[in-house]
Amino acid sequence: MTGPVEMLQIVGSHLEVTWNGKTVRYPAHWLRDHCHAAHSMNPETNQRQVDTFAIPTSLVPKDVRLSADEKSVLVTWPDEEKPSIYPFSFLEKMADAGSWKEDHPKISWKAKDLADGLPTVTHDAVMDE
Repeated sequence: MTGPVEMLQIVGSHLEVTWNGKTVRYPAHWLRDHCHAAHSMNPETNQRQVDTFAIPTSLVPKDVRLSADEKSVLVTWPDEEKPSIYPFSFLEKMADAGSWKEDHPKISWKAKDLADGLPTVTHDAVMDE
């Protein structure tokens, strides 16, 4: 997707970014949790400094714009002075196939399915796959 941004907009509670004809939507709650600005992520350790559970689930971006160097997206949130920063390299990585879709369909378990106990898997199987 590397290339100039064709469109950058807020749609409901999502940020939509379009590069080279491909549009990707990023949920607001996920975006706020993954902010790369120094006030949200320690620049030395890359450790998040945001309390994920304190982010309102109804969060909606207030404003979105390109950075001056056009290498990042800046998102302004209600009740926050400093904008969140998202480098395009990060957004592109998160837009890769499989990042936002389920690779495995959800299967609900029922009591009868667990009559013989909970499913198990060996450590080697997990590490191999």
